[in-house]
Amino acid sequence: MAPHDGLHTMALHFRPLRAPSAPVSRRLLIMSLVVVVFMVALEPGPHARHGARRSPRVYNLGTGLSGGGHMGSKADMDDSDVPRHRRKGPYVIGVTGGTASGKTTVCETIIKKMGLSPVVILPMDRFYRQLTKKEIANIQNHNFDHPDAFDWKLFRSTLDGLVARRNVKVPRYDFKTHSRENRTDSFQAADVVIVEGILVLYDPQIRKMMDMKIFVDTDADLRLARRIQRDVARRGRTVDEVLDQYIGTVKRSYDDFIHPTKRHADLVIPQGGHNTVAISLMVEHIRTQLKNLHLEKVVHRRSLESNGHSDAKANCSRDADER
Repeated sequence: MAPHDGLHTMALHFRPLRAPSAPVSRRLLIMSLVVVVFMVALEPGPHARHGARRSPRVYNLGTGLSGGGHMGSKADMDDSDVPRHRRKGPYVIGVTGGTASGKTTVCETIIKKMGLSPVVILPMDRFYRQLTKKEIANIQNHNFDHPDAFDWKLFRSTLDGLVARRNVKVPRYDFKTHSRENRTDSFQAADVVIVEGILVLYDPQIRKMMDMKIFVDTDADLRLARRIQRDVARRGRTVDEVLDQYIGTVKRSYDDFIHPTKRHADLVIPQGGHNTVAISLMVEHIRTQLKNLHLEKVVHRRSLESNGHSDAKANCSRDADER
């Protein structure tokens, strides 16, 4: 992948996990999750003590995505996507990855470390399309991780408005009823726009609006464990329902549509949102790019980053909670 507009392609690689040769049984999956959920419970949070012991995080900073493994053929792969030359527009960052990979954590860490103000975080999972009566009647088999599940026209027009520095109306989505709410939220124009979601790098038109594209790469078992915790606690679902959805649609869609978009990423962050070393390197690169685009005014270097406070005025949607 060739560098574009002064943005040199960067990659933080890790050794990819081998896909299982046969379908995983429910019993084996549940047994594995017992161990993984325990690991999640012990996972250090962003506010862990400075002296706390952490697992070593191995990464390599390269110049491309060489050796990335099989990328599949079902995603729309257009290698000609070149971001717009928008010195007067906002700096647009796309953050993608599998379900519960840590995308929101990465977005919030960017804001915290850089002190960006103002910044908009636009979650893709606010743009699920309205379901038909037939789809609602068969909701247990509906694939929410398929590209067809999204309202791409509305998603593109909303992002295009933010790129043009216009205030936009963003829909709300209710994950318990699987429907779009009647209310919308007003998102203000900003100097930095962060687009977050499982398929934000799938559409060529949306990729062309981005100045930097990030893929958050997290172990599949860890993502599943986080998804179970989230969906049971916040979306009123049972463990069996989450597992059925994962085995039936989520894993297949990740392999077919989400993981292949990794080839479009300028930066790949392994081990999710708590990879502080990789995120620090990413933040420094973003600072450099903002300077090159004459947007130094959005970079607030702070003398005391360790105080844990952020001056960012962010339209950060927590109700999305990452698909």
